[in-house]
Amino acid sequence: APWGSAVPGASEACVSCHFDHEPVAGSAAVALLGLPQNLAPGAVYDLVIAFSRPAPAVGFSAASVMDGAPAGTFIASKDNLETQGAEIRSAAPARVEDAAVWTMRWRAPDSVAGDIAFYIAVNAGNDDQSPLGDEIHLRSFSFSPQ
Repeated sequence: APWGSAVPGASEACVSCHFDHEPVAGSAAVALLGLPQNLAPGAVYDLVIAFSRPAPAVGFSAASVMDGAPAGTFIASKDNLETQGAEIRSAAPARVEDAAVWTMRWRAPDSVAGDIAFYIAVNAGNDDQSPLGDEIHLRSFSFSPQ
């Protein structure tokens, strides 16, 4: 997936290529675990993205944004993840029977001046190496720092 594809309205959003099914907006199958109750600027948090739906191949893209701009830095904790600042994505599809789980770390921005949103797009693919037959699940999580 191209960088930025998880952010709503992106020119190269996941749904611009994987268009065979309507995207599942606000998908209950996507979870983000480990968000802090009280954000400490510059602190590092262990996060987990979980997708609880069987699929032959699953991949994801995620971004953290504050007031429309990239916020924080993702740190890959596994070899199958790639990062670029405030974005992270799977480097290869996972084959799952029940659920997919990706673990990572996220460093909060040194200065927090507004709400922070995490945008996640998960591709529940049919593993035919084409954009056809895939289903994109979208979900966002946001919080206001104390």
